[in-house]
Amino acid sequence: MGSVRTLNDNAATLFESTEMNRGPTHASRGGALTNDVAAESVLVFGPFCMSITERWLRRDNTQLNLSSRAFDILAVLISRAGSIVSARELFEIVWPEVVVEASNLRVHIVALRKALSDGADGLRFVINVPGRGYMFVAPVKKASSVDDLPLTLQAQQRLPSIPRQLFGRAEAVEKLSALVLSRRFVSVVGHGGVGKTAVSIAAAGVLRPAFGEDGVCFLELASTTDPTLALAAKLSIAPCPFNRINTQDAIVRFLKDKRLLLVFDNCEHVIDAIAPLAARIFDEAPSVHLLATSREALRANGENVEFLPPLEHTTPGPTSQNIAPAVQLFLERAAAAGGPPSMCDADAPAVLEICRRLDGLPIAIELVASRVATHGLLGIAELIEQDAVLTLQGQRSCLPRHQTLNALVDWSFNLLSADEQQLLMKLSTFAGSFTLEAVRSLYGQSDSEGARTASALSGLVDKSLVQVSRSRTALYYRLLHVTRTYCAHRLERQRSGQAEPVMKTLGAGDIHEIQFDGTVTSVIASPHQRDWASPALEAS
Repeated sequence: MGSVRTLNDNAATLFESTEMNRGPTHASRGGALTNDVAAESVLVFGPFCMSITERWLRRDNTQLNLSSRAFDILAVLISRAGSIVSARELFEIVWPEVVVEASNLRVHIVALRKALSDGADGLRFVINVPGRGYMFVAPVKKASSVDDLPLTLQAQQRLPSIPRQLFGRAEAVEKLSALVLSRRFVSVVGHGGVGKTAVSIAAAGVLRPAFGEDGVCFLELASTTDPTLALAAKLSIAPCPFNRINTQDAIVRFLKDKRLLLVFDNCEHVIDAIAPLAARIFDEAPSVHLLATSREALRANGENVEFLPPLEHTTPGPTSQNIAPAVQLFLERAAAAGGPPSMCDADAPAVLEICRRLDGLPIAIELVASRVATHGLLGIAELIEQDAVLTLQGQRSCLPRHQTLNALVDWSFNLLSADEQQLLMKLSTFAGSFTLEAVRSLYGQSDSEGARTASALSGLVDKSLVQVSRSRTALYYRLLHVTRTYCAHRLERQRSGQAEPVMKTLGAGDIHEIQFDGTVTSVIASPHQRDWASPALEAS
């Protein structure tokens, strides 16, 4: 048997003939695939970019999923583009010192051609030369710097669809659209599940005529850890071989003369990375407008923060025209999920009370309304009372963190610091509004602990987990029902697993009263004591 040729040997012909500098690359299966391309290079062919060092293949903004063997076959063929590579050579390089059936090679070639859409639109990449082997026939070039990479914005940037009518959000959409046009950089901030994404998509749709059909770019960040790479991929700027600063440079160069609306959705978990990127775009690309959604403000240069509250859930009058948006949403989702198409006047107080208990939070209202056909209104009220709504399953098409209320709050909770987590659990003992002084007095903190509490409370407010209201003389805080219930359960689990309690123990009768604009609010130090009992629900 002749000497085994490695990908290093196969690469020589292509790289030397095109004056490509060779360098170390990813080692695979005992080092057979080594030293074939420079670490800073990307290979470009047709609509594809490929990095053998990073082992990825992209088409436009999509990274293709190839098996490890199929990727190695492509690496060998592309390194000898224009030359025939025999099946024997492929076996020796891709399956070194392993005996495999010839059918294995054919299976991976078929998978590779499918991934490349070989033959579609007249484009050919891998051909079979009968009796001799395979050949990569498309032109290949090397991008040795960011300037050599394709910088073409994809045609027709599509916005995600809004799956439901936006009740009570017309004013927010109108205001947000105007702010984006006039201020250029706006962040929509609010509690998880409050509807930030839906409102932003609606505003982007309103603004589309101002930017053109190809002038709105929506970037979903929930599944990424690096927004710079995600944006580069969205703009068809191959990012992987270059460091973040160089990739940002390429993005800014591409955007500096474009009129474009960039929508960054779900920024909270990558906020430290997206903030400087957004600031650079705002400063260096004067015709680019930015719209971000996050549970926390980016605190970046040029940012204007627009807070999105839950839906209004009080009814100003008895007529149908005055039905609160939260109630409208409940009725619409209940009917869509197989519930009654309409509800009688006698049901109105019960529905209103359910919406009030859920604080007008759209995602919570949608979820419980979808179960009316199964449980009825009284059953829904009991689910809320028993905290069972946290684990009710939502739509399967939603993001994982939106499929249950437990996952919704869990996403935010896991982004908190240890101090913020501990304080948020402690705050779940309040059944109503509370002041900072009330927190300090309930937990008997020293001055130093009080300062830490104040700092942690500020962080929780910033992250939309604690709501703030103002009277003439003081600030008052409270948790939404979903957040309070989630944290009460976590606190109970934590306390039951510790020798020492997290906080000082409060008796069942310990009640702290706060005067709030003439109303006395009872703050009950127990996660199981409730502040409601609706006659309407009892009668429903």
